[in-house]
Amino acid sequence: MAGLIRRMVLRPTEVAILGAAVEADEVLRVLERPALLVAADGSAGVLSTLPDSTAERAWSRLACIVSDGDGGQGTIEAVKRGIPVFLHAHGDNFAEWASLLEIAAGSATPSPLVLTHQTPTTIPGMHNPGGFTDGDRAACVVRSMGVPNEAITMLGTRIDVVGRWSGVTDPDTKMQKLQWMDRVLRTLEINY
Repeated sequence: MAGLIRRMVLRPTEVAILGAAVEADEVLRVLERPALLVAADGSAGVLSTLPDSTAERAWSRLACIVSDGDGGQGTIEAVKRGIPVFLHAHGDNFAEWASLLEIAAGSATPSPLVLTHQTPTTIPGMHNPGGFTDGDRAACVVRSMGVPNEAITMLGTRIDVVGRWSGVTDPDTKMQKLQWMDRVLRTLEINY
């Protein structure tokens, strides 16, 4: 985690958080600036839709991914590339955890893992940065590292649609979760 803090805080820079509704053109625009990227789970998949040379530049700027393991190919690609992962535990994602850990273990450069939870108690070896969805949890992670609000840009963060890069979900339940995401981001005073 110290390396991430150095990368994001000690060298002041913009941090663009990729949400589940992010589009390639948003990423292309942010790549014109010296911004780092943080992916909310499967949103990392948008990087593979970019032209090859641009995609590699984007992957090199991906500082970390915040995931509960259900992000599909974008999450898997990040793990295969050794991108640091904030891996979130909740009651029904053990299979996703196990799958990602297996992929990481088989990688030449395994992803550094920071384990997260959202319980009111302390769990040794885990962190509770806050957040409800992968997107607002990513904002909580970035803020907990000391990145100021004015340095955070939210891309593809929407409460009116279930984004293309969301994991498999019930749309009605996801829309309710997005309302909680909105509350968390408002509490953090992060605009999107």
